[in-house]
Amino acid sequence: MPATVQAISEPLLQQVSERIECLTGLQFPRGRFGDLERGLAQAGRGRGCDDVCAYAESLLVRDLCEADLEALAGSLTIGETHFFRDPRTFAFLESALLPPLLAARRGGDKRLRIWSAGCATGEEPYSMAILLHRLIPDPDEWRITILGTDINPKFLARADAGVYSEWSFRDTPDWVKPRYFEACSDNRYEIHPWLKRMVSFAYLNLVDDVYPSVLNGTNAMDLIVCRNVLLYFAPARIPQVVQRFHRALLEGGHLVMGAVEASQITFTGFTHVPAPGVALYRKGSTQAAQGIAGVDSRTMSGGLADGPFVVTAPAAASLASSIPVPAPPPPLVGAGRSRDDDAQAAGLLAHRHANLGELAEALVWCERALALAKTDSALHFLRAGILQELQRPNEALLALRNVLFLDPGHVLAHFTMANLYRRQDQPPAAEKHLANVRRLLASRDKNEELPQSGGLTVGRLNGILDATKGRAPEKEGVSHE
Repeated sequence: MPATVQAISEPLLQQVSERIECLTGLQFPRGRFGDLERGLAQAGRGRGCDDVCAYAESLLVRDLCEADLEALAGSLTIGETHFFRDPRTFAFLESALLPPLLAARRGGDKRLRIWSAGCATGEEPYSMAILLHRLIPDPDEWRITILGTDINPKFLARADAGVYSEWSFRDTPDWVKPRYFEACSDNRYEIHPWLKRMVSFAYLNLVDDVYPSVLNGTNAMDLIVCRNVLLYFAPARIPQVVQRFHRALLEGGHLVMGAVEASQITFTGFTHVPAPGVALYRKGSTQAAQGIAGVDSRTMSGGLADGPFVVTAPAAASLASSIPVPAPPPPLVGAGRSRDDDAQAAGLLAHRHANLGELAEALVWCERALALAKTDSALHFLRAGILQELQRPNEALLALRNVLFLDPGHVLAHFTMANLYRRQDQPPAAEKHLANVRRLLASRDKNEELPQSGGLTVGRLNGILDATKGRAPEKEGVSHE
């Protein structure tokens, strides 16, 4: 049934606009009231209400559930993107920013963490995966994390599927499709499974104060890309998001923004990097920023060529020398303190180091805390998460068993074990724990936030279970074929 044609009054649109801004950060000034009304009509239909005025009024007088927020996000956000959008940015990453970082990490902790915030349908994080595949000849020896987050669950479902039409390849280099995609029916293309496994997707509302956190994977980032997302945010919300990005980055990490939005934002705690054609900001000192400024723009003039770019030697040396060495953890003084106080302090230090990506230090402090509080299931779960990031899955499984021994109803421990077993190609064990997750969620309110989840609700986890139902298990490892 078509929606009732009935214009919403300006006062009501203004009130709804303010309500949506509080919930999502999205701003709809008077000049965009037409977009807002069309989005409300679509969201209302999705929630079974054809009277757009009645639906708009209802948003002001009741607490909105997760389904309401998903309907609004799906109707009010725009997912206009394609692979390697803005070639100058990707050319700069390939030629100037990533090579010295990878060179510095190659001799030690081979890890790299990238976050595409506001990833829409996933073309950007998959482009990052392709870029890293070109730069890293031995990916199996690295711990690579590429995270894509968005507020629109429909976009995330498409990103997770990894199937795209020709429209997603406009202005994309000719070598991308034949190397990284398989042709499907109806002129669509699916990204190769081995490359898809390099990227994970998750729901995240950038307005929510749930990041950075080791529990939702938004911590210790080397690079955050958030282009043309904050353009649509209310001015009061933007500094909050930027400061959370600052906390989510390692010292010396970089933030890439859209050029237009960057000109309207104050980047407190960041140093602007004068990169040609790229809105780039560095957390920390100006040393690396000055080095990047010396990159010869001629090395980037051709966009993404079939062969990798070569960064100029002065810039590489400057960047590599600027990557900081983590300071040793502060001593934990036990004099005059109780055993519980020391356990709590050690646990906080474990969280701190984990959020900074200092996993070895985090594990030391977590185990020290557990020596003082052996029955703390939250500490065992934190230890399991650290071991996962260290790519020690069998030890992580043992840690999760300790969690479930202490707390058999720990939903996320069951869910994490299911994922680990799934990756190890053990579907019976995975399904056993998934069945436990479904049983434990059945009687809980869908808006309840799960402990130690980084903001994940019961309803959101149920949606994840539905989306992954029947998917074939995947083994660890990335092919370089």
